[in-house]
Amino acid sequence: KYFQLRKDFALAQVQDQMEINEVLDLWHRKFALNMLLILSIGSLIFTPVLFIC
Repeated sequence: KYFQLRKDFALAQVQDQMEINEVLDLWHRKFALNMLLILSIGSLIFTPVLFIC
């Protein structure tokens, strides 16, 4: 019985780790997308300014 409880706890812990990894992966993707958007908007704004000056 003790080993069954230990096995269930280990399975739950692995599932929690997978969920945390999925959340971190989502945050990583959102952060990367936002940074790409900021960089692209900045380059669109500052490239004509560079050519005018």
